[in-house]
Amino acid sequence: MRSLRKSLWFALAAAVLCASTPVAAGENLLRGGDAEEAREALAWEALKAERYTADRHAGEACFKKAPANYTRDPQVIPIDVNKAYRLSGFFKGLDPNKLNRLSFGLLLLDQDQQPLSTAFFNVMHQTEAELRAPAEQGSKTLVVSSEAYRWGQWRLVAFNAQDDYSDLPNRTATNMISNLTPQGENYEVTLNAPLAASYPVGTKVRMHAGGTAYRAYAVSDTACPQEWTEYAAEIAGVSPVLTDENQMKFLPGTRFVQVFISNTTEILFDDLRLVELEGVTPPPPVEMECPPQLLVENDRADPVYQCMEQARFTVRMKRKGQVVTTAEPEVVLRGVEGREILREKLDLTQGEATISGTLEAPGYISCLVRVKVEGKDYEARAAALFEPEKIQPAVEAPEDFMEFWEASRAELAQIAADVQLTPLPDYSNAQYDSYKISVANLGGTRSYGFLSVPKEGPCAAVAMVPGAGPGVDTPPVSWAQRGVMALSINVFHTELPPYSAGRMEAYRELNKEKWYFLQGLEDRNTYYYRKSILGAVRMVEYLTQRPEWDQQHLVVYGASQGGGFSLILSGLVPQVTALSASMPALCDFGAGAIAGWPKPGSDNPVVRYYDAVNFSRHVRCPALLSVGLVDGMCTPSSIYAAYNQLQGPKRIFNGPYSGHGSLVPMHEFGQYRDTWLRGQLGLEAKTPPTN
Repeated sequence: MRSLRKSLWFALAAAVLCASTPVAAGENLLRGGDAEEAREALAWEALKAERYTADRHAGEACFKKAPANYTRDPQVIPIDVNKAYRLSGFFKGLDPNKLNRLSFGLLLLDQDQQPLSTAFFNVMHQTEAELRAPAEQGSKTLVVSSEAYRWGQWRLVAFNAQDDYSDLPNRTATNMISNLTPQGENYEVTLNAPLAASYPVGTKVRMHAGGTAYRAYAVSDTACPQEWTEYAAEIAGVSPVLTDENQMKFLPGTRFVQVFISNTTEILFDDLRLVELEGVTPPPPVEMECPPQLLVENDRADPVYQCMEQARFTVRMKRKGQVVTTAEPEVVLRGVEGREILREKLDLTQGEATISGTLEAPGYISCLVRVKVEGKDYEARAAALFEPEKIQPAVEAPEDFMEFWEASRAELAQIAADVQLTPLPDYSNAQYDSYKISVANLGGTRSYGFLSVPKEGPCAAVAMVPGAGPGVDTPPVSWAQRGVMALSINVFHTELPPYSAGRMEAYRELNKEKWYFLQGLEDRNTYYYRKSILGAVRMVEYLTQRPEWDQQHLVVYGASQGGGFSLILSGLVPQVTALSASMPALCDFGAGAIAGWPKPGSDNPVVRYYDAVNFSRHVRCPALLSVGLVDGMCTPSSIYAAYNQLQGPKRIFNGPYSGHGSLVPMHEFGQYRDTWLRGQLGLEAKTPPTN
């Protein structure tokens, strides 16, 4: 009975507080923010707050709030986006022994009092397309026109899109893309959830980035001091684009707000206020920019040609769905060794223009189109491959290449591995255990990584190296959940702290004088990657020595830097049974302007000992690779130079418009790789390439 009475009192109090009583400018729109009346305190119980009299900022009482990640006041406050407001409140931390992270602000609601998500506004430009088949309510499949080649997994689909963005906020942007499959000239798009409505053929659609309910912060993730401190912010104006300058603005369609408080340890709060600012004129609304779309397209879906065959590129420009005929873009074609073979201005008065080029020898042509419109620069890229299976490395391998690495491994073998495992209970459960792992390396250094081991064996094993950057700070538990022993290896010779404890700062310090991947290039024994490679080899070999390994399945994979390491490890560790390398770096260092990342210098003889091309000559296991044809970092020719040296079964996927981490994903490769990896690990039937 007491619980029922309490619920009835709470409902009554919330109803009273939510009534939109007229309030003059300067008066508090937020009822009960000072805990002076018991009735007001009752409504804040939803925030896990109680009236507290042992301390307060002003008056007779304040609120004491228990820890919670995120809670919001039940009061829904009507606002006018044509006015300016000030949100303020006083806060005090209670536990000096714990770091308290405080956030305080406004949740924005629409006319239905539903949160406005940033996803409704997060337009991904140049992703407009049309439905090619009816989309029925309850279905999870769409057939979308060919422009969807720019779409990517884990993004959202917005329906009834308008070229001028007048559809924003687009509340249909709720279904996530889980898969894309080429289907003739169209794409079949699989969604993560059934459609809430039906849409006819011809409906315009676009891709949106994900988002969350938008919150305007008076304070965000800040340590709350042990004395009463005021946090306040003004919110005025409307903007659909949320930049650092536009954080304290309303989203279009905002009609109500709710106050929220988030804290990690116990706090006090008092005198919360939301007031309309008298005499303050908000800035004019920020309009969603409709940038022109510069497009360059190949005349083939997979742009592979014979030498001396003409590759054609079509250039067009659109804005708000209309062709821009006044633009005069410049196109530059580059061929062998990145040398310029054509440069000219294009005439778009007919809506589009075509340019063509060819090569006499195997390689690739890059097509770069640039234009300036209203003082802003725009560019688009495409490329064409010419007999890529015949591309060869620019420089021969050193005669003592393998002797150098055998000697390096022998030198390391003189040092005990001293494998150290530190249990990670937060990443372990009844099915698997996770650890920090480190092994001894040359010169008194160590190599570091993370290991997750299923409790039931024998099992397959997988190892990965991350792309260039600060690396990983958590174990690869997703593989362990599938019964696979998994190792992630960082390339550094020092242990970096977790991201939450200053990893980025430590990473910047590591690269203060020079990027790590360019350090020690004076000698083949001092180059930074030498210890990185030897440490990775030692860790992978350690996997093969654990009793859990099934002696049959050992796969290495990675992207960019990690892709290069996949080639390197497969060339040095004979127990590796398969490799996957997405846009691998560290390839064809001798190719000058079109060398692979990190382009350490074509004339430096040291780098020839670290070129993944030379390791690839010793790889005999099945291999799956991908290449982005407009990737200027891990260039197409550098990847093909390595691919063509592989001695085992192999397959490569081309991404015609894919750059290094660009908007345009490689759908077919991603889907095939996931299935292929499972087959190579013995989790399901194998798909080619396979032994």
